[in-house]
Amino acid sequence: MENLVYKTLYKNGKIELEINKSKFIASSFPIQNQDQAIDLIEEISNQYKDATHNCYAYVISNDILVEKFSDDGEPSGTAGLPILQTIKNKELINTLIIVTRYFGGIKLGKGGLVRAYTKAALGAILDAKIAIMKKHFIYKLTIDYSHKKNLDKVIKEQNLSIENLSYLDKITMEIAIEIDKEDEILRKLIDATKGEINIEKIYDLYKPFLVE
Repeated sequence: MENLVYKTLYKNGKIELEINKSKFIASSFPIQNQDQAIDLIEEISNQYKDATHNCYAYVISNDILVEKFSDDGEPSGTAGLPILQTIKNKELINTLIIVTRYFGGIKLGKGGLVRAYTKAALGAILDAKIAIMKKHFIYKLTIDYSHKKNLDKVIKEQNLSIENLSYLDKITMEIAIEIDKEDEILRKLIDATKGEINIEKIYDLYKPFLVE
């Protein structure tokens, strides 16, 4: 089922921690599919190929939900699973976190490893920040010059952004409308121009809204 609204990372994130002489490097990424996750895991593993462990977890939800993790040699359930649980606790999807560890000579124990990987994963999320992704439809509007003032009023009231504005024989522009406001805003646009407007839906996209 398609997600009309979901939470993911706003950007890539990265932090470094030292815990009992072990160095942890946590890298986080917003992703779109499993191929992208696999490529990034390979890239980070090659970047830190001298590390003791490169553990990871990711959650992807497009047509189906995919959850995967790896302990990469750490005791079972002490690395990849805590990373995955941290992602799920923040209710994130389309998110990948890789935590690299350089062993410092002091064993942390199972509980210590779980806490360390959880702390690293959470830090990488906080560094990347969280975004709410909302599905929007992009519409192309065409109007006569006589309707511009009234149309501009609706656009301002609804806090819509304009792209590809063109002044030729007629005025054309593109606007993004959030899916759950689509009917209401289209009705306002039609009313503002007395029906003398050409409205063409051209594509859809997800727009990020940063969670403060």
